[in-house]
Amino acid sequence: MPITNFKNLQLRNILCCFVASGFGATSATAQWGSYSGTSTAMTGTFVGAGGAYSGSYKCSLSNIVDGGNNGVPGMVGYQDTDLTNSFRNNWPTNSPNSSFDFVGFTYNHTRDSYLVTVDFSNLSSGYLPTGTVFATLDLDIEEQFQEMEAQDSDGNWITGNWLNRISGVKGLLDYSDYEGDITGFISPPTWTQSNGVNDVVGIEDNENACFYGFTTALDIRKITFTVNKYSLTNYDHNGGSGLALMAVPEPTTMIILGAGVFAMGRRRASAKRKSGMKS
Repeated sequence: MPITNFKNLQLRNILCCFVASGFGATSATAQWGSYSGTSTAMTGTFVGAGGAYSGSYKCSLSNIVDGGNNGVPGMVGYQDTDLTNSFRNNWPTNSPNSSFDFVGFTYNHTRDSYLVTVDFSNLSSGYLPTGTVFATLDLDIEEQFQEMEAQDSDGNWITGNWLNRISGVKGLLDYSDYEGDITGFISPPTWTQSNGVNDVVGIEDNENACFYGFTTALDIRKITFTVNKYSLTNYDHNGGSGLALMAVPEPTTMIILGAGVFAMGRRRASAKRKSGMKS
């Protein structure tokens, strides 16, 4: 085979490699989980995300303590469209309303508390995939997510690290434009992680809406944590915090197949040279 034709064959198979990779991609669409249901039982969905994020997941409350004997309002599904430029410049929003969707955890009294369980076993994958964005919202006035633990994809309780902090402004910003954008001045919660147990503790003062971001370091089947306040004396009134989850694009799955096509082309070209064949 003339050297020019052999080079053309190499180029064709390189292109074949990249085409195979593109058609084999199963990328999900970045999408914030949306919520519907009751104050104690919510269903979450990553509408339009597809892939491993197809299906739904469940949020439920238990061990409810009505500290003020006036009812515990529990969970609320939010679709916030009054967003800061800092949020819109760093994160996508959901269609069709350009909203930031999340679940809120509300209370009527300082002594209200409850256990939150988020179960991902009804997603098509059976778990929340590694790399999913996980953000606590508006944790302040001594609110906290206490003893946050997770199960791996096999249902075993994780004893190592399963959350990674997102650095920079993407991981710490003011998401709500209700009182203006104070990104750059916002105070983060205190986060600790030890032996698989995470605590995220809000500051003492009442501040604007803080987005405090992580990604999951493992595939997660279930998450549990207690929502309460670490002080029983200050800010004896109602309030709330929130949790947001965002589906992330999945990696391509056909690169190895494309590489195999490329290798096959090289073998065929080599065989032709040895046999004296010409094209």
